[in-house]
Amino acid sequence: MSDFENKHYDDTNNEETPRPDSNSNENPDHPGDKKPDEKAGQDDTYHRSDEPGRGNSEYADFREVRTEYEPPKRKKSEVHMTKGAVAMLIVLCLMVSVLAGAGISALAGGWGSSPVSTTEGGEPSGTSSTSGSAVIPGEVTSNGDTETAPGVQTENGEGLEHSSLASVASKCIQSVVIINVTEVETAYGQEYTTAGAGSGVIYTTDGYIVTNYHVVGADTRTISVTLYNGEVYEGRYIYGDENMDISIIKIDKNNCTPVTFGDSDAMMLGDTVLAIGNPLGYGLSITDGIISALARDVTVENTTMTLMQTSAAINSGNSGGGLFNAKGELIGIVNAKIGGVSVEGMGFAIPSSTVVKCINDLKNYGYVTGQARLGVTVQTRQYQTWPYLETYSYIQVTEISENGSAAKSGLQVGDILQKINGTEITSFATLSQMLTRYEVGDSVTLTIRRPTIELTNNNLSEYLNSCEELEIEITFVEFNPNA
Repeated sequence: MSDFENKHYDDTNNEETPRPDSNSNENPDHPGDKKPDEKAGQDDTYHRSDEPGRGNSEYADFREVRTEYEPPKRKKSEVHMTKGAVAMLIVLCLMVSVLAGAGISALAGGWGSSPVSTTEGGEPSGTSSTSGSAVIPGEVTSNGDTETAPGVQTENGEGLEHSSLASVASKCIQSVVIINVTEVETAYGQEYTTAGAGSGVIYTTDGYIVTNYHVVGADTRTISVTLYNGEVYEGRYIYGDENMDISIIKIDKNNCTPVTFGDSDAMMLGDTVLAIGNPLGYGLSITDGIISALARDVTVENTTMTLMQTSAAINSGNSGGGLFNAKGELIGIVNAKIGGVSVEGMGFAIPSSTVVKCINDLKNYGYVTGQARLGVTVQTRQYQTWPYLETYSYIQVTEISENGSAAKSGLQVGDILQKINGTEITSFATLSQMLTRYEVGDSVTLTIRRPTIELTNNNLSEYLNSCEELEIEITFVEFNPNA
């Protein structure tokens, strides 16, 4: 068997358990018993009683009533009061009522409230906060123009008090925007304009917005940004990272309401969160839930990412929107959900710790640092075997970046990628997932097959069989994939 032939597994057929006839009046759990008459207004629950006097008949609820002799009660002695005594009794009752009410009010005030300490300026003492890490200055060149998007800082949350979800929502929604885009796609030699919608989060007062790369990318033609107050602005793409699914865009507006970044690493399972975005294009909406998982490996469009999982309702259009904690701090950028008839309550967000790193790296270097990249462009090629016409595929290198890890290792265009450290590469998705395990400076053994003849229309089998197997040692280096 050729190295390119994969094992084939047949789907097992699961036999279905015979179901009782829906027209039968026999109870499947108790053969011989009758189902209750649904037309009589009863529910689907089958009732059976072993109590005396209760049977399976229309009189089953009838109960026998027994009476017993009770001796006559003695009459209470009569008490006669004068008018003066009655008046005095009424006055005493009123006095007791007033005193009791005052006592209860004092107790309620003592238990239900506490004094609020203030600073010298009259502000509550529990509203101050300290800033986190410093921001490194730098510039990024985009589209020929020099434009710098600012970095961000993370608030550590010390001294902040929890507010009600309503006040948190009213604060956070001011920083979330609706994004509408158009892109041009080419199919069969024709250009088509497609439209899309998503969300974004303002993080500076002068209009810088973070969103998902799959919402706004480098090829996006037009960007329209709608603020919470209904104002519409034209946006422009600054830079982004497709693998990290993060983009930065800009609108020309000052005095925007920026978000406060929280620490996603401080979140715990079960913490309350709010998701704010533009689901299904209905406009900015708020859903609530909890943190269901802190670090879940999820493959989105052939890229494996470590994401936070939430039970807050996430729908198409929420992408790029914010996930906020109970203090109103941004702890994630929503980017995915698992859909399906049998799936509910599985939404995902990029942790704010990752978002902050992406924003600052894009600002300073033009790409996200520290990622293990081969520095190659690959293509998935498919072929069929005869006579069963089973389809198989392989991953072939079509382009190599000049300063990338692969170029320094001796990898060549045309090489077929088979394994990384002994693990088979079955698809581009598995290749991307494997690379997430490594960092810059790590070394891996790449198993490849190198063709020795040229590929033509009629010699695919000969072409694949001519490949020689090689092992190449690759050390991941830091380089700009956009250069």
